[in-house]
Order: sequence, then structure tokens, then C-alpha cells
Amino acid sequence: MPENSRLKRPALMRGAETALVPTLLTTDPELDPVFAAIERHRSLSARHLEAWCRFDEAENNIKRALDTAERALADVKPRTAAGAGALVAYVQADLDGNDLPDWAIPALGNVAEALTTMVS
Repeated sequence: MPENSRLKRPALMRGAETALVPTLLTTDPELDPVFAAIERHRSLSARHLEAWCRFDEAENNIKRALDTAERALADVKPRTAAGAGALVAYVQADLDGNDLPDWAIPALGNVAEALTTMVS
């Protein structure tokens, strides 16, 4: 092989490599739709995480408000028979085949105490 041929072959190969590299390493979604699919998934995953964080914060706020409302139900002392009956009915409705909620036992105790004082 003549010496000039040896020099030309690597030069041709180098040219071919540089021509192929941009095509092989492209992230252009028009050349390969997988890049658009990856980007769409990445974007939606980030949005999902943001939404989940907002949901988690909202859920925590609602849980705190619900805890406050349950403490109020546990502490409220009925002043009338109608109020006592309403609280008992509400406890019964909240049961719906489940165990007593934590606030229900003290609430029912307050009903019993209130009814006792109303009758005497």
C-alpha cells in the first residue's frame, strides 16, 4: 500500500466519524421521537411531584382543621335535649359500621352528663 493511501484512509475515517457523531448523539425529537417521549415524561413527572407536594400540604391543612373540629365535638357540652340528641345522632351517623372515632367517647360522656343534669 502506498504511503499516501495510508494517510488518506484515516483521514476519510475521521471524516466519517465526525459526520456520524452528531447524528448518533442528537437529541432532536424530529430525528427520533424517543427524545420527545422522554422529555414529555420528565416534564409530567416534575409536574406530578409538584402537584403531590401541594396536595400533601392541603391534606395536612385539612387534617389539622379536622383535628380541631374533632376536639370541639369531644369537648362540647349540650345545653338542651335537642342538642344532646343531635350529638348522639351525629356519632351514630359517623359510625357507619366502623369503630367509634376518638372524639365520640368523650362526646357521648358529655351527652350523658348533660342529660342527667337536664332531668334532675
